[in-house]
Parts: sequence; structure tokens; C-alpha cells
Amino acid sequence: MSEKGKGKYGIVEDVLKKGSKKVTPKETEAALKAFNDMTQELESLRTLSSNQGEGKKQIDKLKEENRKLMEESANLRMQRDEFRNRLSSIAGQKMTEGNSDIADLSDPFRPTNLAERFGQMYDDTWTQAYETLHNNAATDEWKIIDFLADIIKNVDDMCLRTSADQISKLGHYITDDLVSPKLQTEKGTFVASTTSIMQMDEKQKERVYKLLKEFRKSFATYAPRPLVEIFEKCYMEKIQQAWKISSYNADIRTFVSKCVEIIWLMKIQSPPMELLWQQSGDPCDKDRFAFYTKKGEKVERCVWPAVILHAGNGPLVSKGVIQGI
Repeated sequence: MSEKGKGKYGIVEDVLKKGSKKVTPKETEAALKAFNDMTQELESLRTLSSNQGEGKKQIDKLKEENRKLMEESANLRMQRDEFRNRLSSIAGQKMTEGNSDIADLSDPFRPTNLAERFGQMYDDTWTQAYETLHNNAATDEWKIIDFLADIIKNVDDMCLRTSADQISKLGHYITDDLVSPKLQTEKGTFVASTTSIMQMDEKQKERVYKLLKEFRKSFATYAPRPLVEIFEKCYMEKIQQAWKISSYNADIRTFVSKCVEIIWLMKIQSPPMELLWQQSGDPCDKDRFAFYTKKGEKVERCVWPAVILHAGNGPLVSKGVIQGI
């Protein structure tokens, strides 16, 4: 092997090959120095290798700690968001509870939205139903207007009665089971002969009925379709007979469906929204009603009802339409 190939510690290999008799003191000294250098270098390499191993372990440890911190951070963010949503919901309930003048912006069926949809219905479905009846049946203008108004009034009556009946039944069934528990067995339903001596006070009843109304609102969109069928079977035929209008085409059916849908959502509000009609001969309420085709100081007919937030002189949320004289 050449000198270059042996490297810087080649002298050690040469000395070992020659043996003690052939090695000069100078070569021996050089070999010992090279050997010591080699030993130190090997020790340094071992230390470096050990440090690198420790460093890798430290990095792995830091990575694991970082992963745990990331998980904890994500959990804390989720808890923060949950607490914020709950606090927001509680604050909204506290603000709107018992105060119908304050809108709950998280409610898709809030009164302002319903009033806007009801007003839009006058421009769209009412107009289409009126024109269809006028063109097809050549019926008198005011007879058609009164006929459509009668549909709205009857839908309002049906929805109000159904809403009150629902809450009454729900309240009875739920509170009855709570204060008088029952057990279903193989032999039938077992009911205790004794009843609780405790009675629900007014505040408890208010809380129960408030929860029931909120629970019902979560099913709000399910009721209109069967209610339309009930209205057609129980009300519509009588209305048609009363006004001697036999036509019940697609436009009239659409008008009825829209009336039921929106008025039902109005009636399940807490408190229920109210439709306001002016009577013939009343002084024109120009603050709550717009004129149809003729202005005046007194009402000839009420074409379309105004909507107020609740009964008892509630705030106006949508104007009605009257014909003046």
C-alpha cells in the first residue's frame, strides 16, 4: 500500500510490522503520537455518535410533546367555541325571553322574515289567484277580493286553534307522565294509585310551556302540508259554497298552501303574531294600511290584513291594504 493509501496513521502500521528490533526511536515516538491521536479521534467520534443519538431522542421527545400540545390546543379551541356558542344562546334567550319586540337573529322563522314573506305573497300569489278567478269565472272584482280574504281569515282561525290545541295536549301528556310516572309491563301499564302531593307552580308551568313551544318550532316545517289537506276538507268547500265560487285550480291551491305555511309559522311564535283587519266604515288607519285603488277617510273594504307582532296593539311588521271611500 502506498504512503498516501495508508493515511495519517500509517506509521503505526509500519512500526508494528517491523517489530521492536528494526524500529528507530524516532519512528517509535512518531507511532506513539499517531496512536494517541487515533485514540483521541476515536473517542471524539464515539462522543459525537452518542450525542447524535441523544439528540435524536431529544428531537423525538420534543415532537411527541409538540403533538400533545397541538391536541390540547385543538381541544381547548373546541371548548372555547362551545362555551361561546352556549353563552351566546343563553344571552339571546335572556334578551328575547318575554320580549317579543326583540328579534332572535338565529331564528330562521323570526317575525320580520315571516312578515316580509306574507307581504310578498300579496304581490305574487294573491295577484295570480285574483287574475285567474277574474279571467276564468268572470266573477265580480269585490266578490273575488272578499273570497280570498275569507280564505285568509279561515286559515288564520284553523292555525290558531290547532296551535293552542297542540300545546294544551303536549303540556297535559308530558306533565301528567312527569308527576304520575307509569311502568309498561308484560301485563300492561302499571299506574300508582297515589299521586304526588307536589303541584306545579306558575313559574314551572311557564318554563314547561316555553320549552314545549321551542320544541314544536323545531318541527315547524312539517305541519303545513297536512294542515293544507285539513283546510281543504274542513273549510274550503264551505267557503266556496258561501261565495258560490266553484273554481279551485292550481293558482287557488298555491294561494291556500302559501297562506297555511306562513300563517302557521306566525301562530307558533311566542306570543303569536296577529293579522289585523279593518272593518267597513272604520276610519282609515293610514299608519298600518296602504290604499288599494282609491283613497279616503273611511274604509270601504279591507283587501289584505296588516301584520302586528302580537295581539294587544303590537308593533306593526307589515302593512295591510284597504279601499277608501
